[in-house]
Amino acid sequence: MGRVKAGVGVIVVILALALGYVGYSLLPRHIDLVLQGVQVQVDSVHNRREVRLALIGTLYPSPFGQRTFVGKIDLSGTSIANPYNGKDLTVKFDEASGGDMVYVNWNPLETFAYGVLFANGDFSRFAILAFRPSPNGDGWTAQNGLVIAAPARTAQQAFTLSDELAHAYLGGYRLQ
Repeated sequence: MGRVKAGVGVIVVILALALGYVGYSLLPRHIDLVLQGVQVQVDSVHNRREVRLALIGTLYPSPFGQRTFVGKIDLSGTSIANPYNGKDLTVKFDEASGGDMVYVNWNPLETFAYGVLFANGDFSRFAILAFRPSPNGDGWTAQNGLVIAAPARTAQQAFTLSDELAHAYLGGYRLQ
């Protein structure tokens, strides 16, 4: 009888730990980071700019692996003008870990798509495939798109980080 009680006790402890871990992993996490990175044009490693990225907000995990970031992303030093820089933003990440950076102004109603954001679990490493205005409206292509990555100091570091974070989104294509 003592063995049964001990077995039940072990099972109860294991279940409590498992439920505690699941509950903890679903808690929202506050993000407050400032990172140094670079902006690089894909077809020109010499066209590199140093950028500063500040993120303040909350990351909401879900039990199904999707995440939502609600907060502000302030980018300075980039070549793409963003009229909503530092304004409230909601980014819903998909299964490929990418989330559209679309700013919405309700009065008057207008939207501004900045790019696709990719980030690791704690946002300490991320990449943005930034859209840029073009006459033919292609926005971002793997041949001439802009990459903003942090932390990174060189074009190669930015491409390597972007490849890691956006691998599924890029379909195996490697930036260089």
